Amino acid sequence: MSRGVRRRKALVPAPLQTAAAAAVANVLLALPAHAEAGKIFDFNLTLPVMVAEFLLLMVFLDKFWFTPVGKVLDERDAKIRSLLGDSKVCARCRRPRRAQWPLPAPPWLC
Repeated sequence: MSRGVRRRKALVPAPLQTAAAAAVANVLLALPAHAEAGKIFDFNLTLPVMVAEFLLLMVFLDKFWFTPVGKVLDERDAKIRSLLGDSKVCARCRRPRRAQWPLPAPPWLC
């Protein structure tokens, strides 16, 4: 740096300059876009892209979320039913179960 050149100090700190630039950009992006008179919706390439994203989300959730959770719930249900079927005491009235031969007893008869 030569002796005759002096650097001026910035009036606004760098982080505030960045924040101000981001705020101005957001305000400009939030302004309403120009539309033709009487035209509310503009169906362009965005619509099929959104449909494809929705379908991909459906497939992903079905394969990686609903199927495993459903399997766990089915296993839990089968385990509970087997434990209740093996028990010697009625879960509702706590009396000994009747013999299930030749036909099972109706649910209101313990």
